Amino acid sequence: FLAAIISAFWYLRNEEIDHETESVQRDTEIAQQQIRLRLMQNQEQLVLIAAELATDGTGAGEFTDQAKAFAAERPEVKHLIWLSQQRQLKGYGSAGGFRPDPVSAAGEATDPSLPTAGKRSEAERAFTTARDLRQPAYSRAFIDGAGTQAFQLHVPLFSRNVFSGMLVAEYSIESLIRLHVPPEVTRRRAIAVLDDAGR
Repeated sequence: FLAAIISAFWYLRNEEIDHETESVQRDTEIAQQQIRLRLMQNQEQLVLIAAELATDGTGAGEFTDQAKAFAAERPEVKHLIWLSQQRQLKGYGSAGGFRPDPVSAAGEATDPSLPTAGKRSEAERAFTTARDLRQPAYSRAFIDGAGTQAFQLHVPLFSRNVFSGMLVAEYSIESLIRLHVPPEVTRRRAIAVLDDAGR
């Protein structure tokens, strides 16, 4: 009788654990799908903006207005940055008035959002990957100049098949999760984003 009771308890406990595991996996898949869909939609628009920048002679002021409008409609996007092929800042814009600081008084790059040739930064890795593969590339997560977790999408610009610069969209990880993980998932789960080292 005792063995039967223990077996029944063990069976029910395992059933409960299996059910909870399946529920967590389902919620994770839902969250991934929503975030992936949003990133894909944004990437499609950014590729169109990049094509315009590469071909129609858009000025810095016009780009700033376009970037502000883009970020205002997508609060997870902190800002857009337009860079030359030598990584020089050509234009920027955000809904929140972001202004990158490309160099310090000593002439060194200080903003982690901007790539610097020869520097081992996430922005530089994404820049060189997008340029060399000739297609959009995401950076890994990094701490931006405001001290928040962010990542970037780099979209290369090509004019007559010649690399002419980069369009960079920087995302807030916190905003992306807050805005695009469904509320029914966040009510059931505490959510954290970990890198591949478990940090």
